[in-house]
Amino acid sequence: MSRFSFLMAAVVLFTVGCATIKEKISMASFEKVSEAYKLVMLDSDFESAHGFRDPKAVRERPNFAAYKGLKIIEYEVKRVLMSDDKTEVNQTTEVKYYRIDSLVVRTTRYEQLWKYDDMKKTWLLQTGLPAFK
Repeated sequence: MSRFSFLMAAVVLFTVGCATIKEKISMASFEKVSEAYKLVMLDSDFESAHGFRDPKAVRERPNFAAYKGLKIIEYEVKRVLMSDDKTEVNQTTEVKYYRIDSLVVRTTRYEQLWKYDDMKKTWLLQTGLPAFK
């Protein structure tokens, strides 16, 4: 009986360990994608930022001309909430920006929903680009 108990304990520990490893890999993968997204946003490269979006979630292509002359100067992650199954992340950021023609610094809160695509093995943004005034 003790041999069976030992074997069951080993199976349980292995299963829990695998879940923890998968969670860490998932979070590390999200952090890489999130950091890459932050960098293109700080470059004010909105076409590249649009490339992070899930093609299935995109209803229409943004009017990139509306972003002309807009410069992001700060992009700060305020909150990251991962779903229990580790396939979705709700991220809240604060974006500071200005338009070249006005030079007035504004701040907007930017809510993002990211989902992990198992087929593509990457995180895809489900929400659009930030709303700038």
